[in-house]
Amino acid sequence: MWTKKPLVFYLHSPELFFYPIRKSIKLLKASQRLRKKRISLITPASLKEDLIQNFSLKNIRLFPDAPVPLTMPPKQEEFVNCGNFYLGYFGDARKEKNFNKVVALIDAAPAEIGFTVQCNPPGCGFYEAGIKEAIGHIKGVQRDRLLIFEKPLPQKEYRELLNKSSIVWCLYDKSYYKDRVSGILLEVWSLGKPVITTSGTWMAKQVEKYGGGIVLATLEVQDILKAIEKIRGDYARFSDEAETAGRILYEKNNGVALARFIKDIVRK
Repeated sequence: MWTKKPLVFYLHSPELFFYPIRKSIKLLKASQRLRKKRISLITPASLKEDLIQNFSLKNIRLFPDAPVPLTMPPKQEEFVNCGNFYLGYFGDARKEKNFNKVVALIDAAPAEIGFTVQCNPPGCGFYEAGIKEAIGHIKGVQRDRLLIFEKPLPQKEYRELLNKSSIVWCLYDKSYYKDRVSGILLEVWSLGKPVITTSGTWMAKQVEKYGGGIVLATLEVQDILKAIEKIRGDYARFSDEAETAGRILYEKNNGVALARFIKDIVRK
């Protein structure tokens, strides 16, 4: 029997229903039952008011700025020995995350910088053009401290991998991440791990507000290496800023906060 309870869909990426919007509306209209049911779409992204107002499906309401249901509570790890320094890339291997730039950085970085690279296939199961070749390239690189993971990890192992990284790659494409939230940043900040990120992104706004990392206007390899060295040279400060920011943002992004958000919107 069709439920009488409110329907709430959580969409991590706003482009799932805005880009291209015709396909998304077609998907939502596919079910006659959904067309008759009042539906709430929620997203952690901060969407512009005109996008919300122009979303004209009568039975579908759109709510931005939803909390992210983080499962990792804040925890300050032991101080990282910068002589055993790792940069981490996490999640899917995608162009929007500038994966190819990570490959270029690995080729150019001095030997004392290690890398932990998670290169999961996207949810669709297919890598974008050139990504599989890039993964093959780094698998052939001869570095003593290069750890490559080609599939999602169990939660405990994933957390251990986060803990192993001294600094985390958030140099994502601003055309995708202008208002889109990065769960990676929220996770690693809760562990006191500084980040490097791209100007004009949601992550850059957080770094500009709280510290805990460096914002770069370009993705030139030498600029990235300089940012890494700057963090290494003052690691305790960057790590403290990241840990403080992680605690603040965790209060806004957890299961309880999300439940309250949903409770509020279904009452409207």
